Amino acid sequence: MTPKMCTMAQIAQTGLKPKGIPEALRKRLFFGNVLVDEIKEASNSNKSTVGKRTVQAVVGGQIAKKYRLMKTMSKETGISRNHLHKTKSNRLLPLEKGDL
Repeated sequence: MTPKMCTMAQIAQTGLKPKGIPEALRKRLFFGNVLVDEIKEASNSNKSTVGKRTVQAVVGGQIAKKYRLMKTMSKETGISRNHLHKTKSNRLLPLEKGDL
């Protein structure tokens, strides 16, 4: 299902009409659905471990942990919850010599 169709289905599921939803709210919901699809695609297209870990590090950040969204993030993106919980920081590139 495309992000736009998913957005319309989510709006219809609430019992509201798409015309009754403010444009800004509909755009934000659409934006979220696009991001989820991009994350899924990035996770599935990266065959290497480094690529998958990079996606997991970005998705499983401190903000998602703070608001307890790891289970939802796992369900939406298809990345296992254990992999998301194991990320310690959003640092993508090693900065210190010992991290290599």
